[in-house]
Amino acid sequence: MRRVGAIVNVGSTSHPYYLSLILEGVWGFPSVEFEEWALLENDTPILLFLEHRGTRGVWAAAQVVEKFPNTFPVSYWFKNPYSRPFQFRLRYTLPERVDHESLDAVKPVTIPELRDRGFSKRGGWEIAVFADRYPNRYEVFEAIKSALLERNSSGKSTIPS
Repeated sequence: MRRVGAIVNVGSTSHPYYLSLILEGVWGFPSVEFEEWALLENDTPILLFLEHRGTRGVWAAAQVVEKFPNTFPVSYWFKNPYSRPFQFRLRYTLPERVDHESLDAVKPVTIPELRDRGFSKRGGWEIAVFADRYPNRYEVFEAIKSALLERNSSGKSTIPS
């Protein structure tokens, strides 16, 4: 079985896309290749990279619970309103909700820590897919996910390995 994970850049908690993430899930960004979206299936672990209260890093963990085709325009995407063919609904596992108050309690994996674990993206990026024998190695994703879970552990884990 192929191991796959992804880090999705959702911008800032003050950006309109952040609200859509909570309400609608992740849309297939038009600039991302179809093959990358196709790798994501139900139960794929997802980490959310965002800026919250001035700190950029990985703040949340989730899993894909539904993947479905959606070619309708996204009403609040003005430049290019059409998504790639998939939309993904997520189940948040850390925190269990991604509102501001819940994120305030999270200790994120910051940009310098991401670099220390072998992940570095510059400029505008939307998603990084990690898989066995893929440019982004799954082991790097797993190290980032483990760091997020360990520092936010309250003695009980609700996040599957």
